[in-house]
Amino acid sequence: MTPTLLILGLVTYSGNGPCLTGSRADTFLVQVRHVLSSSDSFSSGNRRVYGIAAVPRARVHLVTNERLCAAASVAYAKHAGPGADKKPPFAVAVAAADDLFVVELGETAGRDAPYWEVVIFDRKWRRIASYGGGS
Repeated sequence: MTPTLLILGLVTYSGNGPCLTGSRADTFLVQVRHVLSSSDSFSSGNRRVYGIAAVPRARVHLVTNERLCAAASVAYAKHAGPGADKKPPFAVAVAAADDLFVVELGETAGRDAPYWEVVIFDRKWRRIASYGGGS
């Protein structure tokens, strides 16, 4: 999703804007719900390492507010390897869960990418933890 018009500092997007939607966003949400909500020992152990509490699945949802997604892309660019070469705002998958935002680059979310990184932020866009895969 690239900006198509810049007027008075407001960015208008073609397509869905900075918020990833559709089946890949749905897959991202399933994955985030598992990380944040699952009671299996792997997920609960990871949450302990990340320093976050479990969040009930019903309280984990996709973000479709363009301002929040734009802010998420700015934070992701500062804190994640795959976002380092991107100029915000760019497409991201964002899930909100109580006082957390979970963000992944739109290009890698919901698919089997060679390298991906998910960053967990607090409500002030401070990085809490990240997880990912590939090289």
